[in-house]
Parts: sequence; structure tokens; C-alpha cells
Amino acid sequence: MQETNAYRTVPLVSPYTVQLISGALSGLIADSSTHPLDTLRVRVQCVRKDHCLPSSFQLFKLCLQQESWKGLYRGFGAVVAFSIPAHALYFASYENVKRVLERRGVNEEISPTVAGVAAEFCGGLLWTPQDVIKQRSQLQGAPGVIDDGKYANLRRSVQTVWLEEGLRGFYRGYLFAFISFAPFSALYFSGFEWSRKIMQRFLKKSKDESNGFIDLVAGTIGGSLATVLTTPLDVLKTRYQVEKSIQFDNSETVFNNKSSPSVTRIAVQLVREEGIAGLFRGVGIRLIWLVPAASITITIYENLKRNLERLL
Repeated sequence: MQETNAYRTVPLVSPYTVQLISGALSGLIADSSTHPLDTLRVRVQCVRKDHCLPSSFQLFKLCLQQESWKGLYRGFGAVVAFSIPAHALYFASYENVKRVLERRGVNEEISPTVAGVAAEFCGGLLWTPQDVIKQRSQLQGAPGVIDDGKYANLRRSVQTVWLEEGLRGFYRGYLFAFISFAPFSALYFSGFEWSRKIMQRFLKKSKDESNGFIDLVAGTIGGSLATVLTTPLDVLKTRYQVEKSIQFDNSETVFNNKSSPSVTRIAVQLVREEGIAGLFRGVGIRLIWLVPAASITITIYENLKRNLERLL
């Protein structure tokens, strides 16, 4: 962001407000356009092999046959409710932490990484409840899952989590979600900033010059790197958040695990049943979902921010 634009003599709104607005709108647009891919990602990561092969194409075909296109938008109510404030908080945290670090002389190669981790910590306060509700809703209608109506819509999902697990249930897996997505944010923003600098040099742009094409390419590179490397953590996080809440027709829980589930037990059982490859379940659909989502988000965010700074 150009400091001359961010701190005008008489700005109509603060830079912080611009970041909140840009983050909120970019996140909602990206999440809305890629939600069907996210639904497939959740099902691929959690469906039992004895019910259906964990294939994105197979699950997509079954979803359209049994649920129509509406099945791909299960859990979308949670996205609408949480995505706007979560992305606003996420990007505003990133921008402000990064600015503070750079003012204190922190290396510009390190500041995006640290700011990305801080942004994930803040955004996770809203993303974790969103994921808990959304993912359980997205699994309704999946092969073998007993659809008891508890997660039929946003209202019923919130009621179910509150009555059965209390406030703690909404933050199930928060720490592990942070552990899994903090590296994602660190890798994503570092990859984005590094790629953008390379593109600016290649296109002979100054450090403060950028455009939609540069942001899109840099966002794609950063998103791809972060997605592949953090997939095992995401698989374990997703399974942990839905375990004990989703039942299949021939097992007590997702993993038929009668003891209290933990991330360690889930990881051990998954590796025992499917090998190391099980930890990378859904890496393909996660790339197809998350890379466009991350690229769309950062491209819209950067362009909205630049235009709002000029206008306001």
C-alpha cells in the first residue's frame, strides 16, 4: 500500500476502514464463487472408503444425482454469516501488523510471514465457528452419512452445537486450526510478496506499482505453495471438527472410534488404514478450491484497496 495514499491530509475514512471494507467484500466474493469446491473438499477428506471412493469426480456426480446442485451449497449460510467479518479482521490484522513491524525495522522478507500468522490468529476467532458449522452441514447427504436434520440450515446447526457442546463446541479444533492455517498464511503471504516483487522487476514496475495481473499471478503462486504443504494438517483438522457429530449408517462415528477422539488418534488411524497418502486426501480438490479462492481474494482485495484509497 502506498503511504502517500494511506495518510492523506484529510482522509474521508481511515486506512483501517478501507482494509476492513476491502477484506470483507473480497472474501465474500471468493468464498461464494468457490463454495461448491469446498463442499467436495470436505467430503473427499471425510467420506469412508466402504461407502464411496474418495474421488472428487465421483462425489460430484453423486451429489448432482441425489441432491441436485443445492447439495453443493450446503453450509453456505455459515459462509454468509461469518465470511464478511472474518476476512475483514484477517486483512486488517495483516496490514497493520506488517506496517508496525516494518516501522520497527523488521526485515521486509520476514514481516509478511509474521503478519500472516497474526492475521490467521485473529481471523480464526470467526473462521473456526464457521468451519465447525459449515463442514458438518456439508457432510449431510454425503454417501453413507445419516442425515438427521440437525445440520439442515444455519439456525438448526447453531442450535445443535450450542445444545450438545456449548460455546466450546463452536471452537472445536481452534488451536489445531491455527496450527494448520498459520503455516498456510505465512507461506501464502511470503509467496505472494516474493512473487509480486519478481513480477514487478520482470515487468519493470516500481515497488509501489502493481495491477490485477501481477496480484493474480503472485496470489496463485503463493496459494499453490501453501495449499500443498499444509494439506495433511487440513485433513486432520477437518476430521477432528466433524468427528463425534456425524454418523455413518454402519458405524458410530466418522472413524468408528468409540474412545474420545484426538488429533493424534485420528492421524494414527488414518495412516494405519491408508498410509501416508491418506494425509494428502483431497490435495487435488483442495488446490482446485483454495488456489482460485486465494487468488480471487487477494486480487480483489488489492484492487479494491487501491481504488478506495484513491476515491476516499
